Amino acid sequence: MEDVLRLEVATAKTKHPFVKFTSVGPGTLKVMVRDELRQPIAGLQKENFTIYRGTVRGEILSVKENVEVKELGRRVVLLIDNSGSMRPSRDDVVNDLESLIASFGRNTSVAVLLFGEGATAPAAKSLFEYEGVPLKLKGKWFTTNKGELMRYLRSEFFRAGLTNKTYLFDEVYAGYQMLESSRERNSDDLAIVLSDGEDNGSQTTPEVIRRLSWGSTPFYTIDYLRGESNEFLVSLAQMSGGKYFRAGSISDLRKIFKTISEQIVSGGYEIKYRLREPPRGALTFYAASLDINDTSRVSTRVDTLTVEEQIVRQQFPLLTYIFFDQGMAEIPARYHTLHSSAESESFDETKIPGGAIEHYYHVLDIVGSRLRANPQTTITLVGCTDGTPVENGIQGLSRKRVETVRDYFVNIWGISEKRIRLETRGLPENPSAVSLKEGQEENRRVEILSPDWELMKPVVFESREYQSTPSAAVFQIHFQLEESLRRWDLAIYSEGRIWKWFTGTSEHNAELRWDWKNDNGDLPRSSLRYQCTAEDISGLAGTIGTATIPVKFLSLERKQVEHLADKDIEKISLILFDFNSAALGPKNEKILQLVYSRISRNSSLLVIGSTDVIGDEQANLILSQRRAQAVYEQLVASLGHSIPIRTVGYGESLAPFTNSLPEGRFYNRTVQIVIETPREQE
Repeated sequence: MEDVLRLEVATAKTKHPFVKFTSVGPGTLKVMVRDELRQPIAGLQKENFTIYRGTVRGEILSVKENVEVKELGRRVVLLIDNSGSMRPSRDDVVNDLESLIASFGRNTSVAVLLFGEGATAPAAKSLFEYEGVPLKLKGKWFTTNKGELMRYLRSEFFRAGLTNKTYLFDEVYAGYQMLESSRERNSDDLAIVLSDGEDNGSQTTPEVIRRLSWGSTPFYTIDYLRGESNEFLVSLAQMSGGKYFRAGSISDLRKIFKTISEQIVSGGYEIKYRLREPPRGALTFYAASLDINDTSRVSTRVDTLTVEEQIVRQQFPLLTYIFFDQGMAEIPARYHTLHSSAESESFDETKIPGGAIEHYYHVLDIVGSRLRANPQTTITLVGCTDGTPVENGIQGLSRKRVETVRDYFVNIWGISEKRIRLETRGLPENPSAVSLKEGQEENRRVEILSPDWELMKPVVFESREYQSTPSAAVFQIHFQLEESLRRWDLAIYSEGRIWKWFTGTSEHNAELRWDWKNDNGDLPRSSLRYQCTAEDISGLAGTIGTATIPVKFLSLERKQVEHLADKDIEKISLILFDFNSAALGPKNEKILQLVYSRISRNSSLLVIGSTDVIGDEQANLILSQRRAQAVYEQLVASLGHSIPIRTVGYGESLAPFTNSLPEGRFYNRTVQIVIETPREQE
């Protein structure tokens, strides 16, 4: 929204008032309001004015009438008769013209046209012609330099001398062209014509003047030292919306100049107003350090974000559930399946690219490969439905699902049916929330169960990862509002493009925890710039805070070339917890035995608990902390306090996997143990 002032005037005196204003101080405007004929409109009150900033309405506090408005710039062109008949009163006329010019405000731009036998003004030469014939005029183009203009007048009246003839029609014609050729939108223009005689030398005629388009600029005409009215000056004032004056003496001329001056600089309004302030506040940004060796909980400023490339050995539990679409018994397309038994001969689970989710989508082939490699093992397939009327109404759906999985093992991996036991049921033995859509998605599944560790053991792989220091950022937003808040936005940019975007509608102070990653899960490699804005219900917007965060990227190659300290990192995730449970269970205790074998005396441990998004956010945070604490207590019971161990529970705020799929939610219900061991320098 543009932060521009707009003043509207409603009055019965005219449908389309001409309004011009300028700011003369905080909350103060000088305003001129004119009608279609550019005459000042008097008698306006507070209720006649409405002020806006952009689209947001402000409040008019007071209106004072009949004030000088010199601050409002206008354009005035002086069309002066400098023929020989003006010689007797030349001194007085020039002095009074100088006084008139001096009375204009400093923002008023003034031009002068004079008769000029044999002279033209280079700046406006093309305007001083009629049908290709040069007009005998000279002049000074619009300027706000009043002293320069006065010197020009005095020089032309006294040094250059007066003309032999009067070129009044040509002067009016050229003055009109000067104004029209440079007119700006909402120009507030005025012309003053001073002459003491009849035209006797012009190329143009009164008829030419009448054919011009009049109405946008008033011409104030002054008939000087004549016994009778100059009909041309009378008609010019009438058709232009100006005013005709007769000056029988220099004293009359001074009074007329004073009247015109007051018309230009007086008759305005001074308006006091108040605009509502846009949303303001403060944005506090600090590091919530999750560095493994940082046992403090003190928040610190972020001077630089360091992103370090690492080779990480990972161990993830194998989720041996196959999730089905509602009412269906076919294996969904997101699972990787082979088309023939011949393809299974070349399968190698250690060659699967990607991370935990990518390995999970190969679960049928991983289990099939392990069954083939361990012929003494057996499995049980348990078919389940989601408990909804849709699936309850499909006879034998659980049976069809387990048979689909069994047939894959038999036909692709050559596993004997005797090694595969089938069970069917409605809901799983440990169901997720039946009343929720997410819970229903998780309950329609086939469970692959076995007591044999060789079949159910975690998958192990290495990956190239990027670690940030500090590990997380926290934004605290505090609002100061005059109106209710419509929304706030926190935009983070990298290389001029949106990196991450947060938005909210609550006007209570907000706190955001962020792991530096964009929506694709990437960490930045170049500086970040953030900006927080807020908008209230009336559309008024303000900036809460902005800053830049430098980013230092350390690649594997850079660390090697610069001999920077490095470390070995291993991440071991426990068997996935049941829905809303923090109990470890025997399988997790077996995985913990693997943890002990990977720890050396200078290792450090970080235990991270997380949850899915089902349920209350605060309850999920507590659940993640309970899970992390349960693992911590088991580790301390075996290792004692010789190894530094830190725990953190993120709840659902920094979920490592997608919550839009059942497998992602299961993998989020976990505790991950991160082991960091400094590498000895060579």
